Amino acid sequence: MSFPVEVYNCAMGSPDCSQCLGREDLGHLCVWSDSCRLRGPLQPLPGACPAPEIRAIEPLSGPLDGGTLLTIHGRNLGRRLSDVAHGVWIGGVACEPLADRYTVSEE
Repeated sequence: MSFPVEVYNCAMGSPDCSQCLGREDLGHLCVWSDSCRLRGPLQPLPGACPAPEIRAIEPLSGPLDGGTLLTIHGRNLGRRLSDVAHGVWIGGVACEPLADRYTVSEE
């Protein structure tokens, strides 16, 4: 008799809180506390991540009419697209993140 087993290391590929806690969607039991690590059996469920850290926005200018495709680079930019779907505003105007361009936590 054989059983499939998945082996994972929470610290690998999880440099920030959003990426760490986003692994929950894969069934991984990771927790963030200054670094990503395996959640112990008595530890509480993960809480909120630190505030997003924006490192760059491209392009830096565009037409006043709008419609410019922006890319925001940073850390802790959400565990999944739904985390940021209604939370991106530029100059008081709501922006709609694109699913095919979203990278968990980074872009």
